[in-house]
Amino acid sequence: MRAVLLLNLVLLSLVGCGETNQQKTKTQAEQVVNDTLEIVRQRNEYKSLVDSMKGNLKSVQRDIHGQSAEGGTIESFYDQSDTLKKEIVYYGETGKRIIQVYQKQGNPLLVEDTDISYKEPISAEKDIEISSCVTDVYFLDDKQHLIQWLKDGREIPESQYKEQEKKIIME
Repeated sequence: MRAVLLLNLVLLSLVGCGETNQQKTKTQAEQVVNDTLEIVRQRNEYKSLVDSMKGNLKSVQRDIHGQSAEGGTIESFYDQSDTLKKEIVYYGETGKRIIQVYQKQGNPLLVEDTDISYKEPISAEKDIEISSCVTDVYFLDDKQHLIQWLKDGREIPESQYKEQEKKIIME
């Protein structure tokens, strides 16, 4: 009888009581999702705050050449010594690209990248018609890793994040 009781105790200690490894993994995955959602919420709040303050921020604008066919501009908005937002516009004959980088203490937090294509090349005689407009929104954690990517409001699978991290423009 004692041997059976001792064997049951040994088996219980080996198998364990409480959460299984599968339950622990599920709980950890849920925590990562919750953490990601909280960071995304904070980034969106920060974006709203910076955009609401934009009219009161100091700014510096300069032309950029050589990175697109028709040139472009970069405008930085800052408060004291911290740049809070950069707006980068690349012009082309068949479209333009607008990149908005929200940052804090030099680290990008959120990047909105909009690529606009025109139906025809720009001409002085006619109005510009847009054929397509695609917006990618990248949410970055404090270590500059991509934690969420939206393309036109739809979430992109996490399996594509590592490759895209290398392509995100954070000028």
